[in-house]
Amino acid sequence: MNTEEATKIVRQELMKYRRRPYVELCRLVNTCLPTLDIKGESGSEYQVVIQVHWDGKRGGDIRVIGLIDDGGWRAFVPLAEDFITGPNDIVSAVW
Repeated sequence: MNTEEATKIVRQELMKYRRRPYVELCRLVNTCLPTLDIKGESGSEYQVVIQVHWDGKRGGDIRVIGLIDDGGWRAFVPLAEDFITGPNDIVSAVW
């Protein structure tokens, strides 16, 4: 798996969630989001899974995790990126 390409892809997908308001992310906590099949610039196929969870108590911070693999051995240990946001956070782009 091209780690640089996979990191770029998963960060792009996470950015879509980073831009969402906190109340919208609250509605996504513990829901089953669809697995995304994305083709990288190299032609490699990747699977991306986004998970949204409370990062402690309900109503507090939310952790959004992006997992990516190429269907090979990395499927057992996917590359992961995440961010945490809270009810008082201002939306910002880190990457």
